[in-house]
Amino acid sequence: MFDIAYEIDRIATAAKAGTDHEDHDGWTFPHDHFGLYCGCGATLVDASMLPAEDGAQ
Repeated sequence: MFDIAYEIDRIATAAKAGTDHEDHDGWTFPHDHFGLYCGCGATLVDASMLPAEDGAQ
């Protein structure tokens, strides 16, 4: 069975790797907007970091 919390944890760990946030505990994935944040509050991934749907970059 797919566990969304496990997958988000895997993505957060990968996003923190090699950054100042690597040793920070936790992450948040707010339900009211798209984004993945470090436990310290820094943005790890947000909509502006994703490729455009039309293929433009």
